Amino acid sequence: MFNHFFCRVLISKISIMLATLSLVACGGGSNNSGSSNALTSSTQSTTTPTAKIMFPPPVSMTERDIILVRGTATKHKDYGIVGVKVNGLDANTSDNYANWQVHVPLISGMNKLTVSVKDSAGSVVNDAATANVKRTIVTSRLSDIAIDSIHNRALVIDEDLKSVIAIDLKNGTRTIMSNNSIPDSINVFSQPVGITLDASNNRALVLDDGYGVKALFGVNLDTGARSIIATYTYLEISNPRAIALDTTNNRILVADMQAVVTIDLASGAVKALSNHSTSNTYLNSLSDIALDAANNRALIPDNGSLIAVNLTSGVAVKLFDNSTPENKLNWTRPEGIVLDEKHNRVLVVDIPYESIGNRIIAVDLTTGARSIFTGGGFPNESSVLKFPSNIALNEENNRVLAVDLNEILTIDLVSGESTSFSNHHIPNTANTFVTPQSITLNPGRNSALVLDEILAGIIEVDLITGERTLLSGSDDPNGFNHYFGLAIDASNNRVLATNRSTPGISAIDLKSGQRSVFSMGHSLTNVNPLHANGIAIDVNNNRALVTDYSSVIALDLATGAQTIVSNSGQPNSENLFSYPFGITIDSPKNRALVVDFNLKAIIAVNLTNGTRTILSDSNKPNTLNGLYQPFAITLDASHNRALVVDNGLDALVAVDLTTGARSIISVSQNPNISSFGITLDAAHDIALVTSENSSAIIAIDTITGERAILSK
Repeated sequence: MFNHFFCRVLISKISIMLATLSLVACGGGSNNSGSSNALTSSTQSTTTPTAKIMFPPPVSMTERDIILVRGTATKHKDYGIVGVKVNGLDANTSDNYANWQVHVPLISGMNKLTVSVKDSAGSVVNDAATANVKRTIVTSRLSDIAIDSIHNRALVIDEDLKSVIAIDLKNGTRTIMSNNSIPDSINVFSQPVGITLDASNNRALVLDDGYGVKALFGVNLDTGARSIIATYTYLEISNPRAIALDTTNNRILVADMQAVVTIDLASGAVKALSNHSTSNTYLNSLSDIALDAANNRALIPDNGSLIAVNLTSGVAVKLFDNSTPENKLNWTRPEGIVLDEKHNRVLVVDIPYESIGNRIIAVDLTTGARSIFTGGGFPNESSVLKFPSNIALNEENNRVLAVDLNEILTIDLVSGESTSFSNHHIPNTANTFVTPQSITLNPGRNSALVLDEILAGIIEVDLITGERTLLSGSDDPNGFNHYFGLAIDASNNRVLATNRSTPGISAIDLKSGQRSVFSMGHSLTNVNPLHANGIAIDVNNNRALVTDYSSVIALDLATGAQTIVSNSGQPNSENLFSYPFGITIDSPKNRALVVDFNLKAIIAVNLTNGTRTILSDSNKPNTLNGLYQPFAITLDASHNRALVVDNGLDALVAVDLTTGARSIISVSQNPNISSFGITLDAAHDIALVTSENSSAIIAIDTITGERAILSK
């Protein structure tokens, strides 16, 4: 007889076993990519495949809305890789996923890239590799700011980019609201200088003082479309600094250095409201303007004074200055102003000529009493303003937003405490670059060392996190302030830097950052003084090689003694240098490769006898992909090529080490290169390039040409 009870028990046990196996195969986790297209499987072998992201770096930044991700995958035992996805998107491969690529779209803000990989045994790893890419707008010169409360954003002008940038008031993410291609190229900006909000007409008002059409623009808050409301001439408005909306009189007020001018929003008529002829109070240097509608006046900082201009008569009255009331807190160079009606005060940005720190000063509108609102180490040591310009009141969030260079700070209205709210830095705002020049790898610490000319310092950049640490600053002994070249002297645990302010070479200890003079001036009679540009370590000969005006000079690593390796008299006059700059060592071929800026060429210098031969120029081996403004060079031995930065082409150019043939790896992408330095992370096939224009280190994929910012 069939045992129904036994059958039911058996089926139940089998079901439990299958469920358990299913849970094991799923790994008990979830797909971090957040996509329903992640690789899935119901079984898992005892071995699992692995994957790596080779580009972009683990932490990076870009302005683009899509990035090309490149990586590798490794099988285990005999189980081949059958699929790789990044954020649910299938990767492409030509070698069974040993190498793979995929384009991944990006949203504004931080994006997590998550790789899932599957092998032929059905094993799946849904979090095989990750990287984080910040997508933001890299700004150039932020100036005026206005609050668009309806859309919960701030609108900021970038004068260089000719753009209105929208900044989300919740998370600080940046998007372009309007520029000369967004949403179209109609009524383009030329030189936008001021912005204010006209919410009742769903528009921002932007004053443009360009050399073409001097105009007041209306910018639709929904579409970014631009329309011209009024035009003006230089005789009517000569030096506009800021604007404010006078809703009652349907006009804007323009702070025009020594006058207040109005533009009627209906007719476009331009009229002087207050100037030397309409008021007894002399207007000298108006920088910003705030409307005080309740008192029918505009408030304007003017050098050390606070001026009130009557909105009806135009009469200007000095409310307070640096002596009234008696006050030791003077301002000397006011930039921005905002009215804080709730606290009966104005907040004025001041950039003093003295080295007391930039600050924002609160001025009581009844007594004129002044106090520091924030900055200059108040209310705490971290309250430091770099170069603030304009400010706006965000009353809904009980704060002020301040434009500080290319950063937006949020400042608490009560405490004055400031924090970075929106910036284009990665990974943070610590030890940011100003003018990064040269770069070299520090392999022992998985980092790069960057020489910054303006900071007169050397900054160490972690290649995993992008974090910056100051190794040696301008206040260190034997400091210097005009230098270009940088090279690691690993055997002596130091980095050597070419110094053109006090001609010579400085040595910086890799552990302590302490500086010392390694080789000063020039000991050679026929070349004086030493004016070094590039530098490279010739390990096999225990020396550093530097490029001078027209020479390659060797410096003994033990003594600093100088000898000429190659110039017009050594060994001959063939293939003379014109302006040698970057230099790298090609040890297998016993030569140095020198970039000659003027000749637009790569010159090979024999390390034994100094003979010069042309490896690559505009005619050799052909005319294809000729160099234009080459500066920096590094060796990519595994691909039998040198990598050359060409600023004129905004390109990374590969030069074949055998033939000299040139090919373009990466050209005319955002971010722009503008570089004097390059090094290679050979393990990931990534060139690290300094960008003076972007104040950043740019990572360039030498396989695909894709670019991203590693550290800024």
